[in-house]
Amino acid sequence: MNDLPALFQWRGLRTLVVACVLFCGSVTGVLHAQAPPVELELKTMSVGSFHALTAEIDGADERLAFEQFRDLMKEYGGRPKRSKPERTKVEQVIVSSIGGSDPLDVYADFSGRGSTVKVYVWINQRGEFIGEASAERDLDNARSLIQEYALRLRRAAIAEELAGEQKALEKVEKKLRNLERDLDGYERDITRARETIERAEANIVKNAAAQEETKRELEQQAEEVEAVREKLANVRG
Repeated sequence: MNDLPALFQWRGLRTLVVACVLFCGSVTGVLHAQAPPVELELKTMSVGSFHALTAEIDGADERLAFEQFRDLMKEYGGRPKRSKPERTKVEQVIVSSIGGSDPLDVYADFSGRGSTVKVYVWINQRGEFIGEASAERDLDNARSLIQEYALRLRRAAIAEELAGEQKALEKVEKKLRNLERDLDGYERDITRARETIERAEANIVKNAAAQEETKRELEQQAEEVEAVREKLANVRG
């Protein structure tokens, strides 16, 4: 029983190791992640059917995809608004690598597929949507923008995964702390029980000695009673 606390002495170190494994593994995954390919796909949106730049990102969902797109557009000074049938649009946003000082209208939609989300982004530059007929430089820069966004989204997805694993780790740690607390209680109960047994054993020894002494007193008193009886008998005679 005394060996049990030793089983928990490495809890802090084990927790640190597990956390480091989770963090380092996630960071390594991000560092080694390659930007997903960005394709062109003809797709209907609010102003017609035009080429969208598309990419698929593992581990993300539509909610996170929208949040990361919104934050990226805000960095360029854009204000995402609700739009249909696509999810959102950003009007008159300046992305210098694509349109220079000319404002762009950017539309986006997100489609969850299991553990993967597919992103659709339409970019309207000077009244024309970027697509197969666009200048190579503009198309390449548009692809780069979507790849930057995809990597951000992937990092955010891994960060959420890490947070979830950390929460699960903390739950296990709490369970372990409760078990340690219970173990301490059990050991205190055993200590108190041993002390009670030791006191009882000492009392048994004292009681046995007291019984022997009392038996001797009883024998002596019985002899005294018998002597008095004899004395009484002699007086009557």
